[in-house]
Amino acid sequence: MSEQSVGKLKQLERLLPEGVLVDSAWFSARDYCTSLRTKYVGLGRLEQPARRVYAARVGS
Repeated sequence: MSEQSVGKLKQLERLLPEGVLVDSAWFSARDYCTSLRTKYVGLGRLEQPARRVYAARVGS
């Protein structure tokens, strides 16, 4: 993972409490592109319970 990605991930961990649902607009407003959200879902850092809805994985 790139240094910028690691920084964005740490920022996300501070901004998004575990289990809180947010939509894709929330991420866009904070400069998280679609590919980065997809990457975090693939890494298990985010859950995607519905299309364009995300939550920080509990226990990650």
